[in-house]
Amino acid sequence: MSPSHKIPFEDISWTFWFFIEKLYKQLLHDGVRDVFFLAREGDFLKQLFDLYQKDLAKDPLINTHYLLVSRRATFLPSLRPLSGENFARLFSKFLDFSLNNFLRSLNFSSDDIQQVLAEMKVDQNTLIRSFKDSETLQLLLQNQSFQKLYEQKRIEQKQKYIGYLQSFPVELEKGMHVVDIGWHGSIQDNMFHILDEEIPISGYYLGLVKHADMSLAQNDKKGLLFSYFPTPTKYYSVYSHNCSLFELIAGTPHGMVLSYVKNNNTFQAVLDEGKEEIDLFHSKIVPIQKRILAYFERFTLLSDQEREYLIAKGHARMVFLPSKAEIDFFRSLYHFEKFGLFQKTYFQHIFSNNTLSPICWRLLTLYNTKIPFLWRVYGWFKYLRHFILVW
Repeated sequence: MSPSHKIPFEDISWTFWFFIEKLYKQLLHDGVRDVFFLAREGDFLKQLFDLYQKDLAKDPLINTHYLLVSRRATFLPSLRPLSGENFARLFSKFLDFSLNNFLRSLNFSSDDIQQVLAEMKVDQNTLIRSFKDSETLQLLLQNQSFQKLYEQKRIEQKQKYIGYLQSFPVELEKGMHVVDIGWHGSIQDNMFHILDEEIPISGYYLGLVKHADMSLAQNDKKGLLFSYFPTPTKYYSVYSHNCSLFELIAGTPHGMVLSYVKNNNTFQAVLDEGKEEIDLFHSKIVPIQKRILAYFERFTLLSDQEREYLIAKGHARMVFLPSKAEIDFFRSLYHFEKFGLFQKTYFQHIFSNNTLSPICWRLLTLYNTKIPFLWRVYGWFKYLRHFILVW
């Protein structure tokens, strides 16, 4: 029986099912017995995977674990001693920084930042273009308080992260297998460097886009639904058209991981309270997740070829031919960037100001222009490139 009313983007249920099926088959093929789902989108992905295994999978079952990580919490412990560190992985993604945001990206607290600033005559909030080439960075690297705090915090967080990781009943020395939403695999990169590049890590992603680092053989990544590598996969331009949609719908009821602590010989992750994010999750995202879980068992009766076509077609309908209700819903959401930029952004402002990244929804930029129906023409053009309509 179909649900009595339609909710925004419920067609993405097909897409998530297709990914989970691909994930299960790939893990089985690779002989994986334990897999870590990475926070925060990994929480919902783990729910879907566990449901798939319970209802459809045959023995042996794959053990699933939820790993509390974030780019911010894993970045500093992944770095080298200051004398040999150039912060290339950070500067490859963010060019411009204020001193404050650079230090926050290294997980320095407000007190840490003030201690460093006491020895520098620099405005902490001034945005500096090409920060990696700036005099400010050179002054910072020579700052004794920064040098001391950097090394102290780097070593401490590395030890505590490894302690947290070792609390799971998994033989890590044989390698790790991780699952996340995508799009570059930055957290996996951080984890690989924290472990001194000695433990192989295999990453399984819903999608991988251009500029993901694929250079390390022991740090393998696979984009299962779509991937730019080695060449763009079938329907790549459909699934990569609005990656933000996947991130929003795979939201979680807890805040971002900030750091790691040791309490009573137990290593734990410290979470941001994130009240506004959590309120958004419960009010907007939970109904969609419930619908996806309700639909999940209905997709088993089709052939693989039928599913691939219908899933891509349904996803294309959402991103190229959305209803006004779906556009209004998406515009009402907002994103919290807590690494590099540190800002809250409403999606309606992103698309109004044309400050668009490749993983955002290009169609909404046209929606905000003064040319009526231009966005519809664009949407139909993109849709018809992939699918022949049956009237």
